[in-house]
Amino acid sequence: MRKLFPVFSLLVLASLVLAACGSAATVTPVTGDVTPIVEDATPLVTAEIPATGDETPTPTPAAATAAPVAGGERLQAVLDRGQVICGVHGTFQGFGFVESDGSWTGFDVDFCRAWAAALFNDADAVEFRGLSAQERFTALQSGEVDVLARNSTWTWA
Repeated sequence: MRKLFPVFSLLVLASLVLAACGSAATVTPVTGDVTPIVEDATPLVTAEIPATGDETPTPTPAAATAAPVAGGERLQAVLDRGQVICGVHGTFQGFGFVESDGSWTGFDVDFCRAWAAALFNDADAVEFRGLSAQERFTALQSGEVDVLARNSTWTWA
């Protein structure tokens, strides 16, 4: 290994010298008519493929477990309340953590503040709820929290 270090160092030094001695690329202006490239703005056409009858459709996890959409009622309730109730971890430093002074910090907490800023133009218009792994989805489904920013794992099981 000690024999390779001087050789490697010399190669790096030679690469730097050669790169520094190179000339700058010259830009040649385009002359004549230039045709702008325009992307086709037509909508993508899709077609359904008819089933042959011998295939059983496999439900996707989202379709199998999705709750009915409330049609914007949750958003209106949040707007009427004036703050977002955000479910976070609470004890996971770097993601959702309550500091000794009572302030919330972390990546997930910052997302909650971003949602509050987007909705109310006030990053402090958020109430944090520390949730355990067992409480997180129940709190979201019951409406105890408006949004869940706590770490969650998506699996096929």
